[in-house]
Amino acid sequence: MRVELSPSEMLPHLTAAVARLSTRTPFQGFRPGKAPYEVVAKKFGEGAVWEEALEDAVRETFVKAVKDHALLTVGQPEIRVEKIAPGNPVVYSATVSLLPSVTLPTEGTLNAEKKIEPVSDEDVVKTIEELRKMLATETPVERSAQKGDRIEIDVDVAVDKVAIEGGKSRKQPVVLGDGHFIPGFEDQIVGLAKGQTKSFELTFPKEYYAKHLSGKKATFTVTLRSVAERKPPELDDAFAGRVARAKTVGELRAEIRKNLESEHAEKAEREYEVKLLETMVRRSTFGEIPDLLVDNELERMVAEIRHDIEQRGMKFDDYLTSLKKDEAAFRKELRLGAVNRVKTTLIVRAVAEAETIAVTEDEITHEISEAEASAKDDAQRDRFKTEDFRHYVETVLVNRKAIDAIKTKQTAVQ
Repeated sequence: MRVELSPSEMLPHLTAAVARLSTRTPFQGFRPGKAPYEVVAKKFGEGAVWEEALEDAVRETFVKAVKDHALLTVGQPEIRVEKIAPGNPVVYSATVSLLPSVTLPTEGTLNAEKKIEPVSDEDVVKTIEELRKMLATETPVERSAQKGDRIEIDVDVAVDKVAIEGGKSRKQPVVLGDGHFIPGFEDQIVGLAKGQTKSFELTFPKEYYAKHLSGKKATFTVTLRSVAERKPPELDDAFAGRVARAKTVGELRAEIRKNLESEHAEKAEREYEVKLLETMVRRSTFGEIPDLLVDNELERMVAEIRHDIEQRGMKFDDYLTSLKKDEAAFRKELRLGAVNRVKTTLIVRAVAEAETIAVTEDEITHEISEAEASAKDDAQRDRFKTEDFRHYVETVLVNRKAIDAIKTKQTAVQ
């Protein structure tokens, strides 16, 4: 956009600029902020007064121009002043990214199938056994380690006789048979006596999460510190009442099956939503997507991955090294995913606009109240009371209704 401001249009901004300059620098005979234009201009120069007025003038007129032209802008504008001279029109150009247009698909179904996995008897049995393991009692014993025991071990891991980073652990708890370590590790410890040390070689799986170790042979040195026998509670009516509001084992099984069915249904619903949105992205057309939107989404994606890697006890740089990539190459690979995420956001926004979706103050307040009730501390509660969080909740609720609208229409045409 190219904007031109006449001297009369600049007048209120010049008046405000003079007040600011005369507040920062006292003028003899005048109260702070009350020195007249001529006095201030004589001291600082008329050009300096116009420069001082420029920022406010641009900010106000740019916002007005955006509203007058009904533009949906993204990010901050790039301003280039073309002409500024006291007593003459001020001319500037503003370059700003626009939210791209979206044309939604209008014909046919989205061909997305919702598939709910049935709950098997084996699923119920497995869940009950996990509950029994969680409530197992532990009794220290002096015998050698057996499957099902809870043990504590010291572990040292080396590759090519060089200790790996993070490969040293002391008093590491292990339940033999849970399979939380790489294949073969727990089998090597079965039969080991308290105080005994054993060295053995194993190969890390090719799909191991730490890519710099995947497929590599390593030497493990393990010392058994303690052994405790674990005894799960009997599967009886008393156990049923302990872990659920059930009077009998039969009622417990029925309740677990119901909970699992609910979990499977929720999982299927989430996957169905993803499929619908992916299909809509493929079948919709988009205007030019500003780099700013993609760059911001890419930053979020990298931050999410970095957090996940660090939560696993790894360093992000080491992770990149294991992939044999630098950060620039890694970001380049993620960029297409960032574009698709931006398109998905634009789809949801377009649907909300097309369906004139809105949320009420009561809906927002209710959602915030629920968040406050689950807050862990006062700091979190205070954050839930901010305007930024209120705006976030409003966006989430609108997006939720937009996705529901997509699903409703899809159901109607199938």
